[in-house]
Amino acid sequence: EELFLELTGPFTKQDLFTITDASGRILITGSLNETGLTRIQTKELIPGFYLIKVTQDGKVKTAFFIAS
Repeated sequence: EELFLELTGPFTKQDLFTITDASGRILITGSLNETGLTRIQTKELIPGFYLIKVTQDGKVKTAFFIAS
């Protein structure tokens, strides 16, 4: 129902996250919380495999997760 993303800062308004499904379709986008802990509502995601991409300070990081 929720995904918590914890990163180290500092953060700017340009620091974003994007969640896509296995086909690459963008489902959720948002900004990182300035505290370093971002809560993402995932209750609308159907069970499956997803990719989260985080852009922070011009660098891109990716991770996979499974919603159940």
